[in-house]
Amino acid sequence: MNTQIHRFALLTLLAAAGCSTVGPYSRIVPSAGGTDYRGGTAARVFETGSETIVLARKAMEDTGVHSIQELHQRDGIALEGRTADDRRAFLTTRIQGSRAMVTAKIGIVGDEALSRAILDRMAALAPDRGGEGAAPVPIIEEGAKPRARLSRDAVSDESMLRNQADAGYRDSPIP
Repeated sequence: MNTQIHRFALLTLLAAAGCSTVGPYSRIVPSAGGTDYRGGTAARVFETGSETIVLARKAMEDTGVHSIQELHQRDGIALEGRTADDRRAFLTTRIQGSRAMVTAKIGIVGDEALSRAILDRMAALAPDRGGEGAAPVPIIEEGAKPRARLSRDAVSDESMLRNQADAGYRDSPIP
């Protein structure tokens, strides 16, 4: 009986501490005027305030994200859409006075290049930067093929494992 109580107390303690041991992504603090990328999430601070949502939507459209939906959250506004290769694109905006903190995550594990491209496009569209075309930003063309996940020049499994197949059965992987 006493052992069961100890086990229950230990499991309760571990369950309570489990998720709190890893810091949330909202603690990313980007460097001054730049984009920070950690844990699959990119972050940047903008001086545009309430115009940030319009800039974010336009930047997502310009970089090939479609089916954009606006979601109202407790601590800000989020935009969710789909990339050209059907990955989920998620931008969160937290407005604090005249500043706005924007975080971007593409797909499950993140895509640094596309996340940075969206935030850079937002910076190029910002009025304090001169509006359209202030900085050249690579834009994904419509109908572009998704990036290949594996290299075409990679060594095939057939040639990589040829010697193992020819060697026959051994009871130990060590020669």
